[in-house]
Parts: sequence; structure tokens; C-alpha cells
Amino acid sequence: MPIPPELVALLRWHVVRFGTEPDGRMFRTARGGMVQESGYGEVWARARGDVLSPGELASKLAKRPYDLRHAAVST
Repeated sequence: MPIPPELVALLRWHVVRFGTEPDGRMFRTARGGMVQESGYGEVWARARGDVLSPGELASKLAKRPYDLRHAAVST
């Protein structure tokens, strides 16, 4: 799937900095395990707190990763 050049650069940087698992996975838990579905919510909540203003954080803006499609946050 085509992605913007800026994202390609970020992904390449991530691979250089962190490498991949032997099975090719790019993202892993702190202990090297597979990222489980239950962990996404916790990480997503922290990421929202890091990048959104207090007002945005209190709103429904990007409350779930799926919401990015509707809020145009990903662009």
C-alpha cells in the first residue's frame, strides 16, 4: 500500500534504531513479545495525552485509533 514519504522515513528510522524481531515484526513489547490487542488502549491513551491539548484530550477527538479516519488527525 502506498504511504507518504514522511511515513516511509519514520519507519526506516525505526528499523535502523530498534531493528526487527527474527520473524520480521517491527513493534514489540518491552520484553520482546507480541503486542496484544489489550495493550493498544493503554498505549493509545498515553499517546493522546502526549500530543493533544487539555481541551482536545477532554473531547472525543481520536478517542480510539479508528477515529483517526473521521477526525483527519492522521493527515
